[in-house]
This record gives sequence, structure tokens and C-alpha cells, in this order.
Amino acid sequence: MAAQDDLSQLKTMRDVFDYCQRNNLHSVAQGMIELPPPRKLRQICAEGLLNESETDFHQYRARFGEPEYLEAIRTLLKRHYKVDAPEGSVLGVSGVTGGIVAALVMLKAMGASKVGLIEPFYTYHARQVQEVLGQPPSAIPSNDDWSPNWEAVEASIKQGTNCIMMCNPTNPTGRVWSADEIRRLVRLCEENNVYFLLDEIYCDMVFEGSTHFSPINDELSEKVIVCRGFSKTLGTQSWRLAYIVSHPNTIVSLMAHHDPIYISLSWQQHYLARYLTDEYEDFVQHISTINELLRTNWKILYPVFQEVLGWQPIEPSGSMYGMFKHGLESDFQALQEGLKVGVGVAPGAMFYAGDKANTGYIRIHVGISEQKARAIAQTMRQKHADRKK
Repeated sequence: MAAQDDLSQLKTMRDVFDYCQRNNLHSVAQGMIELPPPRKLRQICAEGLLNESETDFHQYRARFGEPEYLEAIRTLLKRHYKVDAPEGSVLGVSGVTGGIVAALVMLKAMGASKVGLIEPFYTYHARQVQEVLGQPPSAIPSNDDWSPNWEAVEASIKQGTNCIMMCNPTNPTGRVWSADEIRRLVRLCEENNVYFLLDEIYCDMVFEGSTHFSPINDELSEKVIVCRGFSKTLGTQSWRLAYIVSHPNTIVSLMAHHDPIYISLSWQQHYLARYLTDEYEDFVQHISTINELLRTNWKILYPVFQEVLGWQPIEPSGSMYGMFKHGLESDFQALQEGLKVGVGVAPGAMFYAGDKANTGYIRIHVGISEQKARAIAQTMRQKHADRKK
């Protein structure tokens, strides 16, 4: 680390990532899957891009999403997730972030002013609430094991929360909420006229022994908005293709707020639709391969963090993340210790409200190649050995 570097300015995961790039260090701070889309998907895109009969795909597209894309999503929901999504219940959105921002803008237009985030929460969810509503979200603490603190949830609702927002599987913890927990939260929201905004970008990243459940498996409620996408599972982060599932009445309202901001989805929606429809088996195999890789990388990396830094791993049930208890005086000190052995990590304080100096946690992401995971492990061990000389 260069003497002139001010590490106190590393406030976000991307700050840590950028710092590591400048200093030629590894980073497992930012949750960015570092793997390419499936080859068959890329081939469909490449061939379609040169198809002279489809050059109109580069013009503005339908506001709800192209019929081809919406039909492919509805078919996928039925075939893969056992969800009956009638016509009008799916909205194509510009990434999960685009869907969430549209939902927040809709809620603001309806008079909502208070969004509750269940801690620990995805950092950018808090930023999105701040940007749209002009004030930070209220934090809803979890229990020490990250299970839902129902007293805190109910207290937040009584204090005027208009919307509860969360990830499942969760970012940063990798916890997968049970069906009973999700149903209880849905019931609380509906009984109190509160919206439930659910980010399910990691719904396919669920490991053996756990099962992902979504409220849309029961019914489509006007108060429940489920956002899903492909940036993690298929590695299509820059494509900005996702979708929302909700009651048709809510979908119409969401489109009216999404359209003026994002205009339309990208041209890739046509070819992603064809991939999901014609190459479904490849989609399923790709998910399986990615999940196996995530588990392999976790098993490569967590023993090294434990051995070199003394951090205690917390086994994830899903997502592409893993958490550690670090036992140091502050999360910032833990970040510094990681950088000293050549790797950037995400301090736990980034995922909590306020200015907590020490949550006791560190998060890493494992959406990298096995080769890179082994290189990180080797670097950490080597730098640790050099420091002991």
C-alpha cells in the first residue's frame, strides 16, 4: 500500500475494487460475477446481430418489453420456477436496479416517504432509497443469526413504514429465507397496507440443503413486487435485462414510471428470449455449473482467510457471497489487514445503517474463476509468509 493512499476514503465496495485495481491487488469486495455469458447465448446474439431482417431491433422497443421477451419470461416462470404468471403480470425492466428505482418512484408518487431495509442490507438499496425519496431508509435490525426480528419488523410498520425491501437470498449474508418467514412478512405487509419490494437476483444461486421460496409461488399480490434478472446467473451485467413480477394493476403503474426513465430495454432482450426458450437445458446446466463453481471457490478461499487472518467463516446457503467474523477492533482494521495480504474485502459496516465502526463482519464474493480463487489463496499465503520473516 502506497504511503499517500487515504484508505479512509474507501466507503463503498466499488471504492475498494478501484483501489485494488490501482494498486495491482486482488479484490473480492464488489459483487461482480467475473464469468462470461453461456456460449450458446453469445452465439445467438452474434448471429442475430448480423441478421438484416432484424435491424429494427436497434430502435426503441415496446414499453412493457417486447412480446417475445415477456412470453419467454412467463414460460420460464412456469417451467423452471412453477409460477403461474398470466399475461400482464410481467414487466421488462432495465436491470433489477431499474426495476427497484421504478418501484421507488411509483411509491413516491403515491405519497410514500419511508422505506425499511432489513439489516444487513445491500448497500446500493440504501443509496437508491436516498436518491429517490430524498431521505435515508429506516433500518430494521435482524437477530444475531440474521433471522428475522419480528418485533423490529412490526415496530417499523407501526412507525409508518410504507415499504419493506430486502434481498432473498440475502446480500451480504448469503442467508436464504424460509417459506414460512416470507409468508409471514407478506401477511404483515398486506394487513398493514405496506408494499414488499423483493430483490431476487440470486434466486438461482441456492445451495444443497436450502430451497428458495418466492411469494409469487403463492399468488400475485398488488402489494408484492418481485424483481429478478440475469446479470449474476448468466453473467450479463452490462446488458441491463431483468423483469418484475406482480399483480397486473401494479405492473401498469410500474411501467408508467419505468418508461420515462429508461425508455426501453436493450436489443439483447430478443436473443435472450430465444435462448431461454430454445436452449432451456443449456440454461439449467449453466446454473448448475455456476453454483458448483461458487461452492468450489468458497471452499478454496475460506480456509485461507481463516488460516492467514484468523477470521471465522459463516457458511452461506445461497448467493455468491460469504461472511466472516473478524474479531478485530473495527471493520476498517479488518479491511486494512486484508489489503496487507493482497486482497480487498467489503467491511461489514457498509451493510448497516449509521456509522457503525465495528459490526464484526467482513464479506467476500466468490463469483470468479477457480484459477483466480487459487491465485488469491496463493498470494495471501505468500504475503503472510513474507510478513512473518
